[in-house]
Amino acid sequence: MMALPTRENLILAAIPPAERYRIVRQMEPVDLPPDTILSEANQPVEHVYFLTSGTGGILATMSDGRAVQTACIGAEGFIGLSVMLGVDQMPMTAVQQIAGSGLRMRAAAFADEVRTETAFRERLHRFAGLLLMQVTQNAACNRLHDAPARCARWLLLSSDRLGRHELPLTHESIGQMLGASRPAASTPVRALETDGIIEQSRGWITITNRAELEARACECYSVLRQEWREYLDSLSLGR
Repeated sequence: MMALPTRENLILAAIPPAERYRIVRQMEPVDLPPDTILSEANQPVEHVYFLTSGTGGILATMSDGRAVQTACIGAEGFIGLSVMLGVDQMPMTAVQQIAGSGLRMRAAAFADEVRTETAFRERLHRFAGLLLMQVTQNAACNRLHDAPARCARWLLLSSDRLGRHELPLTHESIGQMLGASRPAASTPVRALETDGIIEQSRGWITITNRAELEARACECYSVLRQEWREYLDSLSLGR
């Protein structure tokens, strides 16, 4: 199992101490309950978030209200890519999916920081590459792979970012991951439980047989896992 080794944001942890001190002074700590909206679709982004625990999701929402998750972000990254790209809003919603905490920075201050060539900006760009790769892979996955395989993939991605097997996920949140209704999302979850791969209790899913869950996941998980490992290695080595 890949586990994040700390409860701090890994981008901030990977920059030189003096630079980190200057940047963190411009941030404020925040608690992030589940379903906290971090940025609204088609609205100016006010803050950029560096998660220290929990996970956030990027949701594409259709005009009929249906939504599908396009990315899962934990303490390895940040939420607010559009600001780094010089865009003050995006057509997707960022939401805290699994409760946690983080540091938030005003978008204007963040934009000022990324104009300067620093270790901070370099790490941000490195994560942006990882995130864009995840979104691209998820787009292909949503078109080509069936719901049970995608469900296994999302559970594994969430587990990796939390660093544990116990996941506070409801069938509704899994439905967002799959772009499916709550009843439709329940079908692959129940199948995994029947086969002894996961256990369910109210609002929680526990992975009890990770090896078999990986076997059930589509090939996209191994692709994303390898990219994530390389990203984490590059941060720890300061490359």
